[in-house]
Amino acid sequence: LRRLGLGDGKAVGAAGPSVLGYLARFLRRPRLVAGWTFATIRSSGWWVYIVYLPLFCIEAGLGETVGGAAVSGTSALLFATPLLLRLVERWSVRTAVRGTFAWCAALFLLAALLSPVPWATVACLVLASFGLVMLDVCGSLPFLMAVKPSERTEMAAVYSSFRDVSGIATPAVGGLILLAAPVAAVFAASGLAMGAAWAVAATVHPRLGRRRGALSG
Repeated sequence: LRRLGLGDGKAVGAAGPSVLGYLARFLRRPRLVAGWTFATIRSSGWWVYIVYLPLFCIEAGLGETVGGAAVSGTSALLFATPLLLRLVERWSVRTAVRGTFAWCAALFLLAALLSPVPWATVACLVLASFGLVMLDVCGSLPFLMAVKPSERTEMAAVYSSFRDVSGIATPAVGGLILLAAPVAAVFAASGLAMGAAWAVAATVHPRLGRRRGALSG
């Protein structure tokens, strides 16, 4: 964290009643709103992968085992976190975040297009999950690195709301889509959301997270 410029800051403890006051500050700072949006879309991507991929496998006749194996196998990618963090340090936060959202967007959309070939859809989504793991590593950094150390406790409480928002919004939107379209349409919607995040990530400072030595070199 120190190498990425986060510093020590104030210890994060229980946030007090002033969190609501910090919500207004959060909304007035586009960099924080963008960072929160990245986290929300990333979390929604996981919801789609974990819930709708197994559902797709069942409807496509592949059975429960294939979807379960795909979701379980992705958990093993978490062991690659140290390596992924090194890549973020080498590339810069913006390059990592933007490139990974582009990767996920392309593969979620391709998964929807290839839905008549179920195994191809599964393969695309498994590859997309590699990007979701990368976003677990770097997706929160644009927010955390934009927060002042003195505000970190309260802003952390504001930031963590992305879990509740994605946990409510994703099933709600997915349910509406399934009223009129097949499961593959949920993958397409997720891909479009990832594409929107890719566009927003262009606003992240290109030097964010890079070492000073790397900049001078």
